[in-house]
Amino acid sequence: MGEETAKRVRRVAKKLGYRPNLVAQQLSGHPSKLIGAIGQDWFYDSMRLRVLSWLNKSASERCYRVISSETHDQPESLVQYLGECDARGVDGVIYMASADG
Repeated sequence: MGEETAKRVRRVAKKLGYRPNLVAQQLSGHPSKLIGAIGQDWFYDSMRLRVLSWLNKSASERCYRVISSETHDQPESLVQYLGECDARGVDGVIYMASADG
């Protein structure tokens, strides 16, 4: 496609509010731009909450999004969330274990 045609296509796409389909992009080998974050109890631990906030900010600066979940010390919740992350094709998972085990 010529440069002039490409410019015209981008102009029309912008005018129409076109947004790329992220699932289709993933199917063609592009990263999902998703990071999974798993913690015991995000909102009951100020340190973990600050880390989650920093992670969201840092990811956003790099055009990534964070999807997070709490396990509440239940191994089945961890297994379920990891399955959801796999199904969504996340690019990575961060797990914050508790300091007491």
